[in-house]
Amino acid sequence: MKNFSYSIFSLVILITVILSCSSDSPQTPKNDQDYVPGQLMVQFTTDTNKEQIDSLLTHYNLTHIRILSNILNIHLIGVSEGEEQAWIKKLEKNPMVELIQLNHKGIELRR
Repeated sequence: MKNFSYSIFSLVILITVILSCSSDSPQTPKNDQDYVPGQLMVQFTTDTNKEQIDSLLTHYNLTHIRILSNILNIHLIGVSEGEEQAWIKKLEKNPMVELIQLNHKGIELRR
């Protein structure tokens, strides 16, 4: 199951890269970020339940924005803007966290 979840998460990353590289307009430097500030996409392990997630978020004073996928246990989490990378490094060490990434703009998960 971990390999399947990793494959899905990798597919999301691949789509993000493809969409960012394909453009009809000439490439110009971007001054704005390609992700939503203050948001992380977190895939928890399949055995992690809502109460455990809520407890983790409360412990770190983070916000649960919404569930992106019940099947894959992916949640959108709110963090302080500008601290996204620090939270990724901190949370990826947690055994309940399967995968974690920035919430890239232009990517929509099917429900």
